[in-house]
Amino acid sequence: MGEILVKENLTYEKRPVVVIDYKLNELRGKSTGLVKILWVATTGETTWEIEQLCRE
Repeated sequence: MGEILVKENLTYEKRPVVVIDYKLNELRGKSTGLVKILWVATTGETTWEIEQLCRE
């Protein structure tokens, strides 16, 4: 299991574990790639995030 680095203000940065799924969302003629990310392997916490933001 990885280490958790705690900052001076007692916060930490959550890092994704693995990308589970991908889908293309189309609204008003614009396409946005979405990825489903597993954040905590022990609890199974997942969220859909914008692909471009995850790459940064």
